[in-house]
Amino acid sequence: MWSFLHKLASPKWFYEIGGMMLPWLTALSVLLLCTGTVWGLLFAPPDYQQGNSYRIIYMHVPSSILAQSSYMIMAVVGAIGLIWKIKLADVGMKCCAPIGASLAFLSIATGAIWGKPTWGTWWVWDARLTSMLILLFLFMGIIALRSAMEDKEAAGKACAILGLVGMVNIPIIKFSVEWWKTLHQPSSIKLTEESTVAPEMLLPLLVMVLGFYCFFFTTWIMRMRTEILARELRTQWVRDETRIGARKRARVESIMKFGKMKPHRKRRLFVVVFIVAASSVSVGLALLALNENLNLFFSPEQILAGEAPVGKTIRAGGLVMVDSLHRDPQSLKVGFDVTDLKGSVVRVEYMGILPDLFREGQGVIALGQLDATGIFHADEVLAKHDEKYMPPELEGMVEEVHPTGKLN
Repeated sequence: MWSFLHKLASPKWFYEIGGMMLPWLTALSVLLLCTGTVWGLLFAPPDYQQGNSYRIIYMHVPSSILAQSSYMIMAVVGAIGLIWKIKLADVGMKCCAPIGASLAFLSIATGAIWGKPTWGTWWVWDARLTSMLILLFLFMGIIALRSAMEDKEAAGKACAILGLVGMVNIPIIKFSVEWWKTLHQPSSIKLTEESTVAPEMLLPLLVMVLGFYCFFFTTWIMRMRTEILARELRTQWVRDETRIGARKRARVESIMKFGKMKPHRKRRLFVVVFIVAASSVSVGLALLALNENLNLFFSPEQILAGEAPVGKTIRAGGLVMVDSLHRDPQSLKVGFDVTDLKGSVVRVEYMGILPDLFREGQGVIALGQLDATGIFHADEVLAKHDEKYMPPELEGMVEEVHPTGKLN
């Protein structure tokens, strides 16, 4: 085992093994991604609440999982390079960062596209969304920090340290939906409990997750092999492998030198350090603002108890009571009652189009002001869906696990 790991740390040996693995990984990636896409988009049934709009989970969920996994892989590989001085580890960290950044961006983009028809908004400073945005900033910060430093060894150490510090964000992403009152749903795929996704929807999702993993490792190995050739260009085995003559090799070296930081550009390093420091402060302020924003959430019980301020923008949430929705036939004005199933009811009035996911008996979060009469005037209504996904014909089963909003 240790002999294998020792060989794997050799750039030459990794290059050869990676070359043998690439055709198989590529074929498996194409097979899994095509199968999962066709299965999920064409054959999986629609969701009982969201209809066909839920199908974006077949891109959103795998990209979210892989974004977090790639960051953990990058941080672990960086730590190996930092502790044991293995240069291949630095290669792995450098090549992993752009892939992870792309996956994090894809996760945020697909989440925004999904959020508009379901929640009623493209973006909200939700704990889960904010922590994913911070993950993207961490990836971009590591990429920017490495590109600004001419000393490769120092750049590798700095990026490894930043990567390890950023690991604190991973559990925040995972448990944010449990630690705070968030608009984002809880986890639907669980390792220790039964999944809340119907099997006919879950299987293509798992296929897509496996396909994304295979695609990640395929892309990662390809980038690492390219980086190894660039770093080991002067070695004999690379010359034998690529058969680059002296003239062509000089041309490649000149291309590699193009864009390197010149002596007078070293001051950019200080700029990058300042940006990283400023970003850290910004993240801290964002989390502070997020915490304050989350503290402004009031349940119907708290509102009736007089804890909610009058005339100040706050968040109110609960379940929409059945048969409480009233629409003004002459305008877009709507009104409905929100309850916490503890006997407390608050009337909400809103002028606008409700989200597609808005249903009586379902969760809702409203942003607005409370007037002196106890009526909540909403400026924005966000529909909150749970972690359950199932075909319409199984909708009756929801009553066993999800309250209807009726008061006993």
